[in-house]
Amino acid sequence: MERRKGKKTHHRRVKLQMVVLLLLFTLLATLLTGWILYDRTSDQVIRDTWQQQEALVRSACSAVNREIEQVRTFSWQLGNDNGVQRYLHLAEETPTDILAKRNIIEKLQQMKAFSNTMADIGIYAEGLDIIITGESSYHSADYYARIDGITRQDMEEKRSIPGSVALSRYAGRGTVSRILSTEPVLAFVSSLPLNTQAGESYAFFHLNADKLAACLPESDAGTLLLTDAEGNPVLAADTPDSGEACREYMREKQNRIRIGGSEYGVLGLETASDGLFCMAVIPYSELLKPSLRLRDVVMLVMGSCMVIGLLGAVLASKRLYAPLERLIGNVRQMCHSLPEETRGNEYKILDDAIHTITAENHELTLSNREVNRLLKNRLLNDWMEGRLRGSTADTLGKAGVDLPYDRVQAAVAEMSPRDLERLEMNSGMNTADRMEELAAAEDRGPMKIWCARRTDGRILILFNIDSRHPAPEGIYQYLQTCREEIFGGTACAIGVGRAYEKDRVSDSLVDAMLALRSGEEKNRDISFAEEIPDIPNTEYTLTAEQQLINQILSGRGKEASALVSMLCSPEEGSAIPRTELVRALLFTVRRAARQANMEDRMEEILLECGFQPDRMPAAPDAEDRLCRVVTELAGCMNMDVSSQEEKHYARLTEYIRNGFMRDISLDSASEALEMSPSYIGLIFRKVGGTSFLKYLTDIRMEEAKRLLRTTDLTLREIGLRVGIENQNTLIRTFKKAEGITPGQYRVADQSIHSQNG
Repeated sequence: MERRKGKKTHHRRVKLQMVVLLLLFTLLATLLTGWILYDRTSDQVIRDTWQQQEALVRSACSAVNREIEQVRTFSWQLGNDNGVQRYLHLAEETPTDILAKRNIIEKLQQMKAFSNTMADIGIYAEGLDIIITGESSYHSADYYARIDGITRQDMEEKRSIPGSVALSRYAGRGTVSRILSTEPVLAFVSSLPLNTQAGESYAFFHLNADKLAACLPESDAGTLLLTDAEGNPVLAADTPDSGEACREYMREKQNRIRIGGSEYGVLGLETASDGLFCMAVIPYSELLKPSLRLRDVVMLVMGSCMVIGLLGAVLASKRLYAPLERLIGNVRQMCHSLPEETRGNEYKILDDAIHTITAENHELTLSNREVNRLLKNRLLNDWMEGRLRGSTADTLGKAGVDLPYDRVQAAVAEMSPRDLERLEMNSGMNTADRMEELAAAEDRGPMKIWCARRTDGRILILFNIDSRHPAPEGIYQYLQTCREEIFGGTACAIGVGRAYEKDRVSDSLVDAMLALRSGEEKNRDISFAEEIPDIPNTEYTLTAEQQLINQILSGRGKEASALVSMLCSPEEGSAIPRTELVRALLFTVRRAARQANMEDRMEEILLECGFQPDRMPAAPDAEDRLCRVVTELAGCMNMDVSSQEEKHYARLTEYIRNGFMRDISLDSASEALEMSPSYIGLIFRKVGGTSFLKYLTDIRMEEAKRLLRTTDLTLREIGLRVGIENQNTLIRTFKKAEGITPGQYRVADQSIHSQNG
């Protein structure tokens, strides 16, 4: 008996030791996995953020350098001006010298007027100990008494090293008082003269601090600063730690710095001005919080799963299996407590947790809402046109589209692309998103509504309905509400197809297109396919419609006729009349004739082919006559295609020359001249050997050069006159076209005129 008790106690002790060892193994494995995951994730986050911040710093440094480049240009002009050099060494002023001083003041006024970012500009003449600015002249002591934070001593210390030439050096920051404004400025100084050893005289330039701060882009992952050579922020820092991190970086030259228990990454780049740096401070502690949360969740879930599995392997007896069963039940309960979209197999909890944590960090990605909208547009469009591969539910689910009911009904809303852009510009929101939000704003019973926006001005609308509860009046009410609240006064036609099973959604889209064309011919806002007596089985799609227009415009009559025959040919065993299909195709052919300005010829061809104005020929005779119409119209395009294209090219170039000062685009030209965007691009390539955008840019740059040569307008004013409102866009476009900036072009032109005159 005692032996049995001892053996039983020994077995229990062995089991206990195994449990303890396995628990320790689980703990170590969980910690090791969490550490590896955190290390890999944090390194990747730091690398990605570092690359992002490095790009932002380079961009900010380039923007600051553009402002400083203007300072360098002015400094070079002052340093090489003979009148300025003579005046620098005067000991007293004579009437002639006073006149020379006025000329210097006028030159400074011109420089200041040329730049819309300059707060002040002037020179210090050592012989007379005076400051000359674009407003007047002052004793140096009086001038610097009116500036807080900048002294003459500061300016002299920042001059060039004797024997060298520096066009601009950062000299400090301060506030201009009683001279121009109370706004903070950054001061830059250049020694005068430039062509000899640095003397006591110098030129100074004040840049508005707020406008220079606008060169620093915002960043979610860090802070961008301008600092001096010691790391002191020259503009206000967001936090004290940012300034301290910059100073520590300047002292130690290390990218990772720890301050007060927090770790920071610092990246610095010197600007074109000596002593001025552009720096980025990245708070690693805040940046890595998502990685820490991910590590904790993974360790918790992984540890729980390992404990459950190991206990199940060791404690195999029925007596010990009950607690294990309860543990598994707890895991299931934890899974069921998750949101509906993450419910499912409990063994996928780890993947779901990672997905959830990643989803919480969507702010770090670029415009997820827009990316999801593009994905939804693409998937819905492909599915409704019958081009989607794979499982419909799984594929559409990637874009958040669910179809809980058994039937679908398609609708098409059509407007001009320009009207759609104008509508979204005024509302600040994608029209498809607005329509889905309107659908979700109230309870519509067993009906789901999804929308997809196309670039050709059409919006596809999908109604997922329950066959036991059809709601045609609900669909009509929703579409009418969209017309009133979303489209407003914008011209828009809507066609609604019949309801089908999910796998026949493309048939419903064909119905909707035919209803749309039928309604347009009858000037109706909303048309239902139920009002058409017989809908044919056909391959008619949005893509086929655009393909037919392009073939007619390019003069390919045989291909266009074959396409019409294919669209009109009934499926095997079908004897449905095809009058409405011919009517819709005829409407499309009329659109092609209108784009080519051949409407009169189109009417003649219709009469020649036996189409009466008030009635349609009987099918199949109507199909044969429609093929003849298409062939004849395409032949007219082909006979006079070169002269026709030249006429269109002349109209397009005239449109650009008359409207380049406005915000015109390929879509606006398409709408104004009633040509498709693809046809306009073809005309420019064949006749002009260029593109629409290139021609428009060339016209704008020619006008910009003329204004730079003949006027004193600022860059912002010139941009408004050539149709480019953003000044940075104008500078970038001008430099890409001419190789120099607008400011450099104006200075070079003025130099040429001064040498010639």
